[in-house]
Amino acid sequence: MELVPVRVAGHDVRIAVDRAGGGAGAPLVFLHGLGSSSTTGLRPIAEHPSLAGQPSLLIDLPGFGESPAPGAWPATIEAHAAAVVAVLDALRVDRAALVGHSMGGSVGIALAHRWPGRAGRLIVAEPLLDPGVGTLSAHIARQSEATFVRRGFAALRMATRRQAARDDVAAIGFLRTLERADPAVMHRSAVSLLAERRPSFREQLTTLAIPRVFIAGARSGIDATPLGAGGVTTVTIPGAGHSLMDENPDGFARAIAAASRHP
Repeated sequence: MELVPVRVAGHDVRIAVDRAGGGAGAPLVFLHGLGSSSTTGLRPIAEHPSLAGQPSLLIDLPGFGESPAPGAWPATIEAHAAAVVAVLDALRVDRAALVGHSMGGSVGIALAHRWPGRAGRLIVAEPLLDPGVGTLSAHIARQSEATFVRRGFAALRMATRRQAARDDVAAIGFLRTLERADPAVMHRSAVSLLAERRPSFREQLTTLAIPRVFIAGARSGIDATPLGAGGVTTVTIPGAGHSLMDENPDGFARAIAAASRHP
């Protein structure tokens, strides 16, 4: 793993980047969800046999995983997207395939919309598409930033520990990365995820002129059918809910591999 120094939105930031796979060609760029980490939580997916020979970059957004964030980091989805672009610039990656889970999917959509040409394809797994919609983000955003930092984050961590102690696979995976999240950044990211924006993430996704695949867990109950009208291919992973990488890692990795080859 390396810490790549970049300057984004007036801030000097060091972004943790790890590599997986090998071979030539445009890399898959993995972007994690709220409170998670790509270098930890998504590494088993990037190293899955179905993605053998596929170069991958795993990026921890500022304030998550191994990437520290400056105190004034705005942590909007658009700022996170700008940070990813800055990393790609620093690593001399002109064009990549973006693979985003949850918040990372929204970051990927924002990046592809604002920087046309930097994303050759977009693979998103249960991103937030509509304003005000999101279970974890809504729970966090209902609190003020000061309250969440002071006690809300500790309460969330404790609740996740209790779920993990009951052998909840999703909670076990989330706890591993939640422990390293910056509470203030987590709150700001949650607020930004829920915010009204024009066009919405859904509108951005359905109007992009690149190959797009939307992946959902069967247990999540998401009706992705309407996305098809905008040319988005939809895939459902059996035996999984929102935490696809923990609940059905084989199915998730195979879906990403297939999506990376989708015309």
